[in-house]
Amino acid sequence: MYNFTIGGIYTFDTVAPALLGTTIKNAKLLALFDYQVAITFDNVEVRHASIRPMLPAGAAFDNPQAFSYLYLLTESGSRIVLAYSWIKEDTIAKTTNQSVVVSINGATANDAIKIRQMLALAGYHSVNIEVKDITL
Repeated sequence: MYNFTIGGIYTFDTVAPALLGTTIKNAKLLALFDYQVAITFDNVEVRHASIRPMLPAGAAFDNPQAFSYLYLLTESGSRIVLAYSWIKEDTIAKTTNQSVVVSINGATANDAIKIRQMLALAGYHSVNIEVKDITL
């Protein structure tokens, strides 16, 4: 079992892409909990029933009450509950939070709006743009 860290940022694939999405990207782990807590956040019994046909054969995957659950904050800001068994373990990657700093000389405040829009189209939504006057 992968050793998750609360507050860590993770990317991984799911066993049921049509139901859970193919890849959960850069999700922050808010909590790990058992079935009793999971059912207060989501109807994991119903979700598991739809996901069960995609899990390996064996009794270990039959009882959602025996699973560990992850409570995640996704890139889009939604909070989701996933059973550990619904994750493809070999795809789990912990992401380090890095920042890329770019300076564009000769750009204006109007250009900053266009730049933010272009970055959003490319999937970058957590963007900080500063417009500074420079002296030559």
